[in-house]
Amino acid sequence: MNDWQMFRSFDSQGPAQAMQAWLESEGVPCRIEPRSLERGIEADFALLVQADLAHRARWILAQLQLSERELEFLATGQLHQKG
Repeated sequence: MNDWQMFRSFDSQGPAQAMQAWLESEGVPCRIEPRSLERGIEADFALLVQADLAHRARWILAQLQLSERELEFLATGQLHQKG
């Protein structure tokens, strides 16, 4: 049985899926869990990795730091302007 560890939290599902695909392509199994905030009005998406591979996931992420905006672009192909 594998233990899962919280790796990163995202405001939307697209960036979580993009990072999941990236880490899985590098051999790190992941899963996404939606989590409700403030009585279910808002939600975030927790990316979990296998606990015994969390160090590898951190190393992979350190090799190429992507912002949440960049992950959103990877997931959707669209750039969103701040403002």
